[in-house]
Amino acid sequence: MACREHANQTPHAQMAGRTLSLEDYFASRMISSPLRLFDYCLESDGACAVVVTSAERARDLKKPPVLIRAVAGGAPRDHRAGMMFPVVTRGDITELGGRQAGAELWRRAGVGPEEMDIAQIYDCFTISVILQLEAYGFCGKGEGGPFAASGALKKGGRLPINTGGGHLSEGYVHGMNHIVQAVRQLRGEADMQIEDAELCLCTGGPLPVGSSVVFRRAA
Repeated sequence: MACREHANQTPHAQMAGRTLSLEDYFASRMISSPLRLFDYCLESDGACAVVVTSAERARDLKKPPVLIRAVAGGAPRDHRAGMMFPVVTRGDITELGGRQAGAELWRRAGVGPEEMDIAQIYDCFTISVILQLEAYGFCGKGEGGPFAASGALKKGGRLPINTGGGHLSEGYVHGMNHIVQAVRQLRGEADMQIEDAELCLCTGGPLPVGSSVVFRRAA
């Protein structure tokens, strides 16, 4: 619901003109219980590009830079061979590599989850978002659902996520649109701008390997 509301304020998003009520959500067909149609990401044709350079070089460019404060990746201790589907053969399928990635990320960045103003969270499914909220320390294990239901993920909430609509409502460009949205937010150029945003978490590929970056607005 948060991602759709944010997409409704983002003109280029696939779902920009399509509102979604909670009643609409519960009326949608079940795909694989408990996940319904709108728990799944979009299928999209699209492309994104980013330019990465040194901080010194970036100061001379036309646009204000957004700085990479830290990056980290990780895998769960019982990681299995293969890309994604072996995740369901693990002892605890709710334990993601984001927990290892997050611990290292916060150590390297010198900040914690409580200091993030916004987050662009890899949302191939709604459950992926909930599990990552827990893995990266925004709430305790088993508390991701109530955290989301509290309104924390919407504009004006504790942690607005996927402020362009994310994979669920903007478009599925394999996490690159999350990076672009993070940069736009920290430059103050987003369609649905979060005022005074300085720090943003961006995650990718949560099943089962986790990757993450903290972006910082340049002074």
